[in-house]
Amino acid sequence: MDYLILGSTGLLGKTLLTTAKERNLEVLGLSRKTKKYKINYFKINNLLKILEYLKPKIIINSVGLVDIDFCEKKSKIAEKINALPLKYLSKFSKKNNIKLVQISTDHFFTGDQNRKHKENSKIKILNTYAKTKFLAEKYTKLNKNHIIIRTNFTGYRNKTNNQTFIEWLLENLKKKKNFYLFDDFYCSTIDIKSLSNVIFDLIDLDFKGTINIGSRDTFSKKKFAIRVADILKLDKDLILEGSVKSLKTKRAESLGLDVTKVERILKYKMPSLKKVCENLVKNKK
Repeated sequence: MDYLILGSTGLLGKTLLTTAKERNLEVLGLSRKTKKYKINYFKINNLLKILEYLKPKIIINSVGLVDIDFCEKKSKIAEKINALPLKYLSKFSKKNNIKLVQISTDHFFTGDQNRKHKENSKIKILNTYAKTKFLAEKYTKLNKNHIIIRTNFTGYRNKTNNQTFIEWLLENLKKKKNFYLFDDFYCSTIDIKSLSNVIFDLIDLDFKGTINIGSRDTFSKKKFAIRVADILKLDKDLILEGSVKSLKTKRAESLGLDVTKVERILKYKMPSLKKVCENLVKNKK
Protein backbone atom coordinates (compact mmCIF):
# COMPACT_ATOMS: atom_id res chain seq x y z
CA MET A 1 0.00 0.00 0.00
CA ASP A 2 1.51 3.34 -1.10
CA TYR A 3 -1.04 6.04 -0.24
CA LEU A 4 -3.60 6.03 2.56
CA ILE A 5 -6.06 8.93 2.76
CA LEU A 6 -7.82 9.47 6.08
CA GLY A 7 -11.15 11.23 5.77
CA SER A 8 -11.64 10.08 2.18
CA THR A 9 -15.37 10.85 2.03
CA GLY A 10 -14.89 14.49 3.00
CA LEU A 11 -14.58 17.34 0.52
CA LEU A 12 -10.79 17.28 0.21
CA GLY A 13 -10.33 13.59 0.95
CA LYS A 14 -12.66 12.58 -1.84
CA THR A 15 -10.81 14.80 -4.33
CA LEU A 16 -7.43 13.47 -3.18
CA LEU A 17 -8.68 9.92 -3.69
CA THR A 18 -9.90 10.72 -7.21
CA THR A 19 -6.68 12.53 -8.10
CA ALA A 20 -4.54 9.64 -6.84
CA LYS A 21 -6.49 7.20 -9.00
CA GLU A 22 -6.13 9.50 -12.02
CA ARG A 23 -2.37 9.38 -11.44
CA ASN A 24 -2.48 5.57 -11.28
CA LEU A 25 -1.26 5.55 -7.69
CA GLU A 26 -1.89 2.68 -5.30
CA VAL A 27 -4.30 4.32 -2.89
CA LEU A 28 -6.90 3.47 -0.29
CA GLY A 29 -9.32 5.86 1.35
CA LEU A 30 -10.61 5.43 4.90
CA SER A 31 -13.31 7.27 6.81
CA ARG A 32 -16.05 6.63 9.35
CA LYS A 33 -18.36 5.99 6.38
CA THR A 34 -16.29 3.49 4.38
CA LYS A 35 -17.59 -0.08 4.42
CA LYS A 36 -14.21 -1.66 5.06
CA TYR A 37 -11.68 -0.44 7.64
CA LYS A 38 -13.94 2.19 9.18
CA ILE A 39 -11.96 4.67 11.23
CA ASN A 40 -13.04 6.41 14.40
CA TYR A 41 -10.83 9.15 15.81
CA PHE A 42 -12.28 8.48 19.26
CA LYS A 43 -10.80 4.95 19.07
CA ILE A 44 -7.18 5.59 18.22
CA ASN A 45 -5.96 2.08 19.08
CA ASN A 46 -8.31 0.58 16.48
CA LEU A 47 -7.04 3.05 13.89
CA LEU A 48 -3.43 2.18 14.63
CA LYS A 49 -4.22 -1.54 14.26
CA ILE A 50 -5.67 -0.87 10.82
CA LEU A 51 -2.60 1.14 9.84
CA GLU A 52 -0.33 -1.63 11.13
CA TYR A 53 -2.16 -4.10 8.91
CA LEU A 54 -2.23 -1.92 5.79
CA LYS A 55 1.38 -0.70 6.07
CA PRO A 56 1.07 2.46 3.93
CA LYS A 57 4.12 4.39 2.76
CA ILE A 58 2.34 7.75 2.91
CA ILE A 59 -0.57 8.86 5.11
CA ILE A 60 -2.55 11.97 4.17
CA ASN A 61 -4.77 13.16 7.00
CA SER A 62 -7.67 15.22 5.67
CA VAL A 63 -9.95 14.61 8.67
CA GLY A 64 -11.04 17.82 10.30
CA LEU A 65 -13.82 19.44 12.29
CA VAL A 66 -14.09 22.84 10.58
CA ASP A 67 -17.28 24.31 12.04
CA ILE A 68 -15.73 27.15 14.03
CA ASP A 69 -18.78 27.81 16.21
CA PHE A 70 -19.15 24.11 17.05
CA CYS A 71 -15.45 23.86 17.92
CA GLU A 72 -15.90 26.78 20.30
CA LYS A 73 -18.87 25.13 22.02
CA LYS A 74 -17.40 21.62 22.09
CA SER A 75 -13.71 22.26 22.58
CA LYS A 76 -12.93 18.76 23.89
CA ILE A 77 -14.50 17.12 20.85
CA ALA A 78 -12.64 19.53 18.57
CA GLU A 79 -9.34 18.61 20.22
CA LYS A 80 -10.08 14.88 19.98
CA ILE A 81 -10.74 15.15 16.23
CA ASN A 82 -8.42 17.93 15.05
CA ALA A 83 -5.38 17.56 17.28
CA LEU A 84 -4.89 14.48 19.46
CA PRO A 85 -4.96 11.88 16.64
CA LEU A 86 -1.86 13.53 15.18
CA LYS A 87 0.07 12.78 18.35
CA TYR A 88 -0.42 9.06 17.72
CA LEU A 89 -0.27 9.19 13.93
CA SER A 90 3.04 11.03 14.12
CA LYS A 91 4.62 8.55 16.53
CA PHE A 92 3.31 5.60 14.51
CA SER A 93 4.47 7.00 11.18
CA LYS A 94 7.91 7.84 12.60
CA LYS A 95 8.33 4.33 13.99
CA ASN A 96 7.30 2.75 10.69
CA ASN A 97 9.13 5.14 8.34
CA ILE A 98 5.91 6.60 6.88
CA LYS A 99 5.58 10.11 5.45
CA LEU A 100 2.79 11.98 7.25
CA VAL A 101 0.89 14.72 5.41
CA GLN A 102 -1.30 16.92 7.61
CA ILE A 103 -3.87 19.31 6.16
CA SER A 104 -3.73 22.39 8.38
CA THR A 105 -5.40 25.79 8.07
CA ASP A 106 -4.78 29.47 7.37
CA HIS A 107 -6.75 30.67 10.41
CA PHE A 108 -3.62 31.89 12.16
CA PHE A 109 -3.33 35.55 11.12
CA THR A 110 -5.22 38.72 12.01
CA GLY A 111 -5.12 42.48 11.86
CA ASP A 112 -3.17 43.07 8.64
CA GLN A 113 -5.89 42.91 5.98
CA ASN A 114 -4.65 41.50 2.65
CA ARG A 115 -1.04 40.87 3.64
CA LYS A 116 0.41 37.60 2.34
CA HIS A 117 1.82 35.54 5.21
CA LYS A 118 4.88 33.33 4.91
CA GLU A 119 5.25 29.94 6.56
CA ASN A 120 7.25 31.53 9.40
CA SER A 121 4.99 34.55 9.96
CA LYS A 122 3.91 35.18 13.53
CA ILE A 123 0.75 33.30 14.49
CA LYS A 124 -2.12 34.56 16.63
CA ILE A 125 -4.69 32.09 17.99
CA LEU A 126 -8.19 33.55 18.35
CA ASN A 127 -10.43 30.52 18.83
CA THR A 128 -10.58 26.81 19.61
CA TYR A 129 -10.51 25.75 15.97
CA ALA A 130 -7.22 27.54 15.34
CA LYS A 131 -5.83 26.25 18.63
CA THR A 132 -6.55 22.62 17.74
CA LYS A 133 -5.10 22.95 14.23
CA PHE A 134 -1.93 24.55 15.55
CA LEU A 135 -1.59 21.82 18.17
CA ALA A 136 -1.97 19.27 15.37
CA GLU A 137 0.95 20.93 13.57
CA LYS A 138 3.10 20.57 16.68
CA TYR A 139 2.25 16.88 16.97
CA THR A 140 2.88 16.29 13.27
CA LYS A 141 6.41 17.64 13.65
CA LEU A 142 7.26 14.73 15.99
CA ASN A 143 7.89 12.87 12.74
CA LYS A 144 10.53 14.75 10.71
CA ASN A 145 9.25 13.09 7.54
CA HIS A 146 6.13 15.24 7.35
CA ILE A 147 4.35 17.85 5.25
CA ILE A 148 2.13 20.42 6.95
CA ILE A 149 -0.11 22.13 4.42
CA ARG A 150 -1.62 25.50 5.26
CA THR A 151 -4.41 26.23 2.85
CA ASN A 152 -7.90 27.54 2.17
CA PHE A 153 -9.96 25.75 -0.46
CA THR A 154 -13.42 25.30 -1.88
CA GLY A 155 -15.11 22.90 -4.27
CA TYR A 156 -18.31 20.94 -4.70
CA ARG A 157 -19.73 18.61 -2.10
CA ASN A 158 -23.09 18.20 -3.90
CA LYS A 159 -25.05 17.93 -0.67
CA THR A 160 -27.88 20.42 -0.31
CA ASN A 161 -27.81 20.25 3.49
CA ASN A 162 -24.05 20.84 3.73
CA GLN A 163 -23.02 23.35 1.09
CA THR A 164 -19.49 24.56 0.45
CA PHE A 165 -18.78 28.26 0.00
CA ILE A 166 -18.87 28.09 -3.81
CA GLU A 167 -22.13 26.12 -3.75
CA TRP A 168 -23.71 28.63 -1.37
CA LEU A 169 -22.47 31.51 -3.52
CA LEU A 170 -23.83 30.10 -6.80
CA GLU A 171 -27.19 29.35 -5.21
CA ASN A 172 -27.52 32.90 -3.92
CA LEU A 173 -26.53 34.45 -7.25
CA LYS A 174 -29.12 32.34 -9.05
CA LYS A 175 -31.86 33.33 -6.59
CA LYS A 176 -31.41 36.92 -7.81
CA LYS A 177 -31.85 38.29 -4.31
CA ASN A 178 -29.46 40.47 -2.34
CA PHE A 179 -27.05 38.74 0.04
CA TYR A 180 -24.08 39.78 2.14
CA LEU A 181 -20.41 38.82 1.90
CA PHE A 182 -17.46 39.97 3.98
CA ASP A 183 -15.38 42.79 2.57
CA ASP A 184 -13.02 42.69 5.57
CA PHE A 185 -12.11 38.97 5.47
CA TYR A 186 -9.12 38.19 3.26
CA CYS A 187 -7.88 34.83 2.03
CA SER A 188 -6.04 33.04 -0.78
CA THR A 189 -8.65 30.42 -1.58
CA ILE A 190 -7.68 27.77 -4.14
CA ASP A 191 -9.94 25.38 -6.02
CA ILE A 192 -9.83 21.90 -4.56
CA LYS A 193 -8.63 20.12 -7.71
CA SER A 194 -5.60 22.39 -8.05
CA LEU A 195 -4.81 21.90 -4.36
CA SER A 196 -4.99 18.14 -4.71
CA ASN A 197 -2.55 18.10 -7.64
CA VAL A 198 -0.10 20.36 -5.82
CA ILE A 199 -0.12 18.05 -2.79
CA PHE A 200 0.81 15.02 -4.88
CA ASP A 201 3.48 17.00 -6.74
CA LEU A 202 5.10 17.92 -3.41
CA ILE A 203 5.02 14.30 -2.26
CA ASP A 204 6.62 13.22 -5.54
CA LEU A 205 9.52 15.57 -4.80
CA ASP A 206 9.80 14.19 -1.24
CA PHE A 207 9.30 17.66 0.23
CA LYS A 208 9.39 17.93 4.01
CA GLY A 209 8.19 20.77 6.21
CA THR A 210 5.46 23.40 6.40
CA ILE A 211 4.17 24.98 3.21
CA ASN A 212 1.44 27.34 2.02
CA ILE A 213 -0.78 26.26 -0.87
CA GLY A 214 -3.32 28.72 -2.22
CA SER A 215 -4.06 31.24 -4.89
CA ARG A 216 -1.17 33.58 -5.70
CA ASP A 217 -3.61 36.44 -5.03
CA THR A 218 -5.19 37.58 -1.77
CA PHE A 219 -8.76 38.87 -1.85
CA SER A 220 -11.90 39.45 0.17
CA LYS A 221 -14.85 37.05 0.07
CA LYS A 222 -16.83 39.77 -1.68
CA LYS A 223 -14.18 40.23 -4.39
CA PHE A 224 -14.09 36.48 -4.95
CA ALA A 225 -17.87 36.42 -5.39
CA ILE A 226 -17.81 39.35 -7.83
CA ARG A 227 -15.22 37.53 -9.96
CA VAL A 228 -17.41 34.41 -10.11
CA ALA A 229 -20.45 36.50 -10.98
CA ASP A 230 -18.53 38.21 -13.79
CA ILE A 231 -17.44 34.89 -15.31
CA LEU A 232 -21.01 33.56 -15.26
CA LYS A 233 -22.47 36.90 -16.34
CA LEU A 234 -24.68 37.00 -13.25
CA ASP A 235 -25.72 40.13 -11.37
CA LYS A 236 -22.84 41.12 -9.10
CA ASP A 237 -24.87 44.03 -7.70
CA LEU A 238 -26.74 41.45 -5.65
CA ILE A 239 -23.62 41.12 -3.47
CA LEU A 240 -23.76 43.52 -0.53
CA GLU A 241 -20.96 44.39 1.84
CA GLY A 242 -20.86 42.50 5.13
CA SER A 243 -18.38 42.29 8.00
CA VAL A 244 -16.64 39.34 9.62
CA LYS A 245 -17.09 41.18 12.92
CA SER A 246 -20.78 40.22 12.83
CA LEU A 247 -19.96 36.54 13.42
CA LYS A 248 -20.55 34.98 16.82
CA THR A 249 -17.12 33.44 17.34
CA LYS A 250 -14.11 35.70 16.97
CA ARG A 251 -11.84 34.52 14.19
CA ALA A 252 -8.76 35.43 12.20
CA GLU A 253 -9.63 37.49 9.15
CA SER A 254 -6.28 38.18 7.45
CA LEU A 255 -5.69 34.76 5.93
CA GLY A 256 -3.63 35.70 2.87
CA LEU A 257 -0.88 33.18 2.09
CA ASP A 258 2.47 33.85 0.46
CA VAL A 259 2.96 30.99 -2.02
CA THR A 260 6.47 31.95 -3.13
CA LYS A 261 7.95 28.87 -1.46
CA VAL A 262 5.72 26.28 -3.15
CA GLU A 263 6.14 28.03 -6.52
CA ARG A 264 9.90 27.91 -6.13
CA ILE A 265 9.90 24.22 -5.18
CA LEU A 266 7.49 23.08 -7.90
CA LYS A 267 8.78 25.51 -10.53
CA TYR A 268 5.28 26.55 -11.58
CA LYS A 269 2.85 29.26 -10.53
CA MET A 270 -0.13 28.86 -8.25
CA PRO A 271 -3.44 29.90 -9.85
CA SER A 272 -4.55 33.54 -9.78
CA LEU A 273 -7.95 34.57 -8.41
CA LYS A 274 -9.26 34.61 -11.98
CA LYS A 275 -7.94 31.11 -12.68
CA VAL A 276 -9.32 29.70 -9.41
CA CYS A 277 -12.77 31.02 -10.25
CA GLU A 278 -12.55 29.75 -13.83
CA ASN A 279 -11.56 26.32 -12.56
CA LEU A 280 -14.50 26.24 -10.15
CA VAL A 281 -16.97 27.27 -12.84
CA LYS A 282 -15.54 24.71 -15.27
CA ASN A 283 -15.72 21.90 -12.71
CA LYS A 284 -19.35 22.58 -11.77
CA LYS A 285 -21.37 19.44 -12.41
